[in-house]
Amino acid sequence: MSHTVRSKVEMRLVAPLNRSITKLGLTNLGEGRHKLFDGSVHSGIAVKLPGWQYPVVIDHVKGEAFYDNYGGSWGKQIELDKLVQRYTIEVAADQAIAGGYTFAENVLANGDVELEMTAVAST
Repeated sequence: MSHTVRSKVEMRLVAPLNRSITKLGLTNLGEGRHKLFDGSVHSGIAVKLPGWQYPVVIDHVKGEAFYDNYGGSWGKQIELDKLVQRYTIEVAADQAIAGGYTFAENVLANGDVELEMTAVAST
């Protein structure tokens, strides 16, 4: 039986979310009210993930994601995990730069991402 999953991902910042969607080559279905398989309607930014039958709707006000991937049959969780990872990197980059640090990322062979932040020397 299908059901909508609600997960707390704390994706509240729109600019890093939109950059994440773009960098991953995902389809941004826009902000608004979006319907999932079970008929439930959720407000937020809808994203079409690769191989997913229905979009993920991210309510950036509440920081929650709503989706129905039918336990993995309608979409693999790893695709959502990639979006969450990219969002986290984008937020970290913004915070580092705002704090006066340089920011670099290195993708490791296993898919993990190593972040390097270095304080900018003041003169």
